[in-house]
Amino acid sequence: AEYMGTFLLLFGVPLRLGRAASGEWRKAMQQGEIRAVFIDIGGVVCPSPFPLFAQAERGNDLKPGSIKGFLAESELWHDLERGKTCLPDFLLAVKQQRNVDLTSVFHRLSEASPDPTNVLLLAALRARDIKLVALTNNFYVDRERTKSAFPESVRVLFHHVIESCKMGTRKGNTVSDGKAMFEHAMKLVGCKPEECLFVDDIRSNLRTPTALGIRTEWANGTHTELPKLLAKHIPKIDETLALVPRVVNPSRETCLDVRAVARFIVSSSNGQQKGMPPPDPRMRGDRLGGVLVHQFSHGQSNPTYLVTALVDPPFAGGKRWFDLLPPTYVLRKKPHGKLLPKAHDVEREFCILSALTHAHSPLGGVPVPRPLMCVGEELCGDIGTPFYVMSYVPGNIYTDPKLLSVAVSSRRAVYFEALRVLACLHSTEVSKDASFAFLRTSGSASGGVQSTYLARQLKVWGAAYKNSRLSETSGGGRDTETPSPVEKLIAKLSEQIEKMPQGGQSLIHGDYRIDNLVVSLGGDGDLNGNGKINGSPKVQAVLDWELCSVGDPLSDLAYFLLPHVMSGVRGVGAFIPSLPQTEEELKMLGIPTAEECVAYYLSLRGLPPIPPHAWHTYLALGLFRVAAILQ
Repeated sequence: AEYMGTFLLLFGVPLRLGRAASGEWRKAMQQGEIRAVFIDIGGVVCPSPFPLFAQAERGNDLKPGSIKGFLAESELWHDLERGKTCLPDFLLAVKQQRNVDLTSVFHRLSEASPDPTNVLLLAALRARDIKLVALTNNFYVDRERTKSAFPESVRVLFHHVIESCKMGTRKGNTVSDGKAMFEHAMKLVGCKPEECLFVDDIRSNLRTPTALGIRTEWANGTHTELPKLLAKHIPKIDETLALVPRVVNPSRETCLDVRAVARFIVSSSNGQQKGMPPPDPRMRGDRLGGVLVHQFSHGQSNPTYLVTALVDPPFAGGKRWFDLLPPTYVLRKKPHGKLLPKAHDVEREFCILSALTHAHSPLGGVPVPRPLMCVGEELCGDIGTPFYVMSYVPGNIYTDPKLLSVAVSSRRAVYFEALRVLACLHSTEVSKDASFAFLRTSGSASGGVQSTYLARQLKVWGAAYKNSRLSETSGGGRDTETPSPVEKLIAKLSEQIEKMPQGGQSLIHGDYRIDNLVVSLGGDGDLNGNGKINGSPKVQAVLDWELCSVGDPLSDLAYFLLPHVMSGVRGVGAFIPSLPQTEEELKMLGIPTAEECVAYYLSLRGLPPIPPHAWHTYLALGLFRVAAILQ
């Protein structure tokens, strides 16, 4: 599952601030509307450097606070921030004068990543026509003084970047310190002092802007304070924050060429790329100020990224959730390296999403992200591998089937909504729909008995298990002559599948789990709100269609309910977390039993009860699949 976030709004529901935030904002509005935000980087957007200093003090047997105190008072440090010297010469001077080596400290400081939540929140402010200026004490990292320590990944976020080393002055203890930096910032954005807000994690740096009439906020030494501080002065911060996806910064191994992503977005919007262009007038090339790229971290076989477009001029609004965020998309690509022949087929996944977008089911449609653009091997360029772009769908992703972040009274409804969508999927008409022809001709729908798909699944996962076991034993591991318990299970499952009764086939997901669903609760259903639910839970999107095919629908149902039967199974919790098995424990959690889930699903589809031996075979095959993956 790729989308992390919280969807707390329904269309048409008035947006509102909490009482405390609302009162602070009304007070701020009496001073005038904020049109520009000036912001420090370290300790506000990025983590504070002070914990690194504390670690260095412990490692060098120094008195706590000595490095911070030295930097505050040292002319060496002040000259570094004014651009009169550079980092290599500064580190050498500190080593000579204080016999302290700070090289590793500043190396780690240079690797500090901007907080994705703060970055995306600021991007949302930019989309609302609030000017962003990075105003930071900074230094040159090279002797040629051509490169500063500013994090390049977020430079594009700001309309302007003002650095002390390039201005020749720094923010400091006296009112005169850094005055030119703030005056320059106001001139660049064309705003009066009372229309500007400055946020810094060092209290003494607030004296100059305060004297100039600029509103100020102290971040109290932690970058997690930023949303709360902004909410005092700018409306709808809480609502915007609730919509910000939970993502991480890409690692060096998974990072994308941001400029290449921007080129594809612009070209698709201008109709130069094959596929459907993003339906957003803000995405014209003359309005795109750049893009931000973050990565979804949970449960993905294909690397998946959040692409946030920085648009100029922005379109203000605020009446709907997508007016609170800049244009936001999801890019999903094939991983690099040697892959199995049919694995990670993102182009096939794009076709499935495209077909589902307009597919018909008598029980209702299947919600999926809107597919926007697909680029194959021959055109992927600097992205490196085939990829596709789809719409971003805000909502909750629940990685724990216990749904602990949902009010107990709402959990049963979440499960039944997930089962309703599964029934819609299995009722989708594919036999006469030309959009699904590629599935019908791939062998997925061959045969007319229910056992065909199950036998094929047993063969695929059995081969995967045996290959991984052979790889393990090739280095002198276990004896392969004696059948293992799992190999005995394979033989038993083969016998049982042969006895399975005939039945229909349908479109199936292949990996239908609670953490592959984007769910909205229709109101304040999360415990970080008031713990109550104002509407019915709704699945906004089903994700991760890589294993979709035509097959046995009850295999999807059994796989969805595996957490109900995995209590006490060791070593699989990170892959499929389990639920308690007793009816009493499930009732306390507000989770329906497996029997209740099966009965509800069968009632939706009008199907007869499943014979016990058949149901046990479905569950056993699902458990074997988990064993093969873990092996």
